[in-house]
Amino acid sequence: MKRILAILLICVYTFGATEACQILKFPILIEHFKQHKAEHPSMSFIDFLVIHYNGKDVIDLDYEDDQRLPFKSFENCISFTAFAVPPVYHLHSKLKIYVKVSYPAFKKQFHSSLFTKGIFQPPKLA
Repeated sequence: MKRILAILLICVYTFGATEACQILKFPILIEHFKQHKAEHPSMSFIDFLVIHYNGKDVIDLDYEDDQRLPFKSFENCISFTAFAVPPVYHLHSKLKIYVKVSYPAFKKQFHSSLFTKGIFQPPKLA
């Protein structure tokens, strides 16, 4: 029972906090592919994906249906992510820069209490 509850809670969290809810839109993708296949019998599934996911969106008669496809728009899914991962930029350069770091020499100075003997004296009676 605990295992089933744990799996259920993980699924609820995954669908609520990530874009995994887009997986639930795959039946819409299949139906939309069937519509295109009926109009153009020679169209393959790869051609369908290229038309709908490669490049800019073309506003045509089935634009609303295109926007309901998975990973096409994200306003129907709620994301509760607390942070955004910054993009990683890799700069490749053949120029190598060498930096020489120099540290100042540490001189340990000894200060004896004899130097302060003349300053701190007990009060003298006159």
